[in-house]
Amino acid sequence: MIVLDDFAPMTSSPPVYEGQPDEARMYWLDHPRLRAAEVKVTPAAASVVATFVG
Repeated sequence: MIVLDDFAPMTSSPPVYEGQPDEARMYWLDHPRLRAAEVKVTPAAASVVATFVG
């Protein structure tokens, strides 16, 4: 299992950070060997939780 923190919750799709595509977040959410989800932990904070598949 992988847990990444210190993300701001997504407010758009695709997510952006400082006006640019949020490539770090998308790397983990779209990785072909992971099943990942963003979990909002406070109104201003989110984490990405992932697990390996196959």
